[in-house]
Amino acid sequence: MPPHTIRTVAALVLGCALATGAALAQERVLEALEARLAANPRDAAGLEELGIEHLRRGDYARAFIQFHKSLAVAPERGTPHFYLGLIYFEKGIHSKEIEAYHKALLRLPEFMPAHLNLAHAYLAAGRIEEAIEQYRWVERRDPRNLTVLFNLGMVFADLNRPEEGRRYLKRFLRLAPADHPVRGKAAQVLAEMDSK
Repeated sequence: MPPHTIRTVAALVLGCALATGAALAQERVLEALEARLAANPRDAAGLEELGIEHLRRGDYARAFIQFHKSLAVAPERGTPHFYLGLIYFEKGIHSKEIEAYHKALLRLPEFMPAHLNLAHAYLAAGRIEEAIEQYRWVERRDPRNLTVLFNLGMVFADLNRPEEGRRYLKRFLRLAPADHPVRGKAAQVLAEMDSK
């Protein structure tokens, strides 16, 4: 698979999954979470939130530990597996990433971010048909999902399936705002396909 597809996918995965909007300064967030867990060390949601905060900071080792602690307290939770998948993505361990998203989906079958990131993981692992299937699962539920439209367009362009590639890239360009970060790339690839 051409490297531009993998780089684009990598840029989109964490951007979608870890959007921040915390009103408190980062240090105050950590202090509040640690105080909450000192009062109740078996607070599975608090352990997960602390893991997410470490993940936002790029401290994957501490995040990994917190997600596993959350699962030890409440093994039925799905979202810690999702976040573990993000860590495996960052480390380039796609087999473990795929496994983590599957575990999340066993507990949360309709969890859209896990389906979307599973598609990204399949793509990064070279499992193209499985990636396409996952992207289409998301598309059926969210036909205006820009990440899906762009990535399917790029995948089909890479597979030399220009009709499908054009269809997805044109839909992406119709829906994407003018300042979308990959809009120029979509237009470039569409123009390359049209010139052939």
